[in-house]
Amino acid sequence: MSSKKDLQETLNLVEAISVVTGAYQEIARTKMNQIRTMVIKNREFLERLSVVHFSVKSAYLHSLSPKEKERKRAHSFIKKNNKEVVIFLSSNQPFYGKLILNIYLKALDYLKYHRNADFVVVGRLGKFLVESHSTKTRFEYFELSDDNLYDKDNLRRIVDFVKQYKTISVFYGKFINPFVQKPAMPDISGNLIISQGSLLESLALGDEKVLFEPSPEKVLSFFEAEIVASLFNQIVWEHQLAKFASRMMAMYQATENAKEEKIKILQKIRYLRKQSLNKKQINIVSGFRIWSQKRKKQAE
Repeated sequence: MSSKKDLQETLNLVEAISVVTGAYQEIARTKMNQIRTMVIKNREFLERLSVVHFSVKSAYLHSLSPKEKERKRAHSFIKKNNKEVVIFLSSNQPFYGKLILNIYLKALDYLKYHRNADFVVVGRLGKFLVESHSTKTRFEYFELSDDNLYDKDNLRRIVDFVKQYKTISVFYGKFINPFVQKPAMPDISGNLIISQGSLLESLALGDEKVLFEPSPEKVLSFFEAEIVASLFNQIVWEHQLAKFASRMMAMYQATENAKEEKIKILQKIRYLRKQSLNKKQINIVSGFRIWSQKRKKQAE
């Protein structure tokens, strides 16, 4: 059994861990609430952006002949390389529970059936996982801050790299609720889809003619690039939300484990104290008996 000194040192360590995990939990809770507000606002922005894009493309298609209209309906105005890119969003720091590992395993499973896809890893922890799993896996690596929620420069670098791909698949953490976060994989290379289908129908233009400046192709090319950037930005926000929710739950569990461990250590310390007191009492009684016997002999 451990000595009282060892147990006291372990108790001090457990208490320090409890303080740290409690602080991490509160920070994660605060950031999660902040990001949740931004995610809701971004959803509204994407909804409005999709409305404008649909209106612009409808006006452009309306100006074409029926044959051209059918050909241009699904046409992309950005020059693409006809390839697929798979993006794995991870993190730079640990303490996000099993979320990052689960996302990586999902991405890995997807790549088994899409061997020709290019692979992009975002975050140092993701880079570590990929390199630890296989040194032969080829990938492009990008940094993205865990703490700076407005890391625009790094976001722009990633978007500029992936927007030329025909298919852009992103593996990230999806926030279900504060207790559940799951890996998800959307395709952000297509046009936005508005949830209210009737709204799209109401936007259809009649015989109105629209003037495009400098040209419809350049205007629609700009919209497509911005849509990819906005969708990716939204996914990053969602991923951040899931990460901090996962960290909050992981730190809560760690704090609870520390509390349970503290109770066990205190029980052991009390047991040792009791043993020590019992030993002292036995020694006192034994000493008293010896002293009594000596007195008795002296009296005889």
